[in-house]
Amino acid sequence: MCHARAIAAPRTVVWDELHRVTMSALPLGWMLEALRLLPARLSGRKQQPLAGRSFLDVTPIPILFSERPDVVISAGLSQAWRLMGGLTPPQLDAAALRAFAMYWFFIRPSSGAIRREVLRTVAHRAESQVA
Repeated sequence: MCHARAIAAPRTVVWDELHRVTMSALPLGWMLEALRLLPARLSGRKQQPLAGRSFLDVTPIPILFSERPDVVISAGLSQAWRLMGGLTPPQLDAAALRAFAMYWFFIRPSSGAIRREVLRTVAHRAESQVA
């Protein structure tokens, strides 16, 4: 999955706004992340409130490398399709592949919508600073 947007602002301004965006600025993202975390919350696991946390902090995929203002590399391996996640890496047998395919079928549209919302919010904020 790849999302892109041209933003009429210097790269450093865009970078800083990407790192400042909180979940409270992303109504769709906040709602979808709250739904994703609902099973953990219902099981009694304590969670930090989403609203004041940055998008990059909440994203379940860790940032492996970051170099301002050009590069953010994220990657991760998890069992997100399991109700409570997983502590060990998944075994990539046929059952795991089927489970991930079903999970991704439902999650992909929401995941893309969140990323487009982040790009739209960052663009608006960065371009407002330049104007």
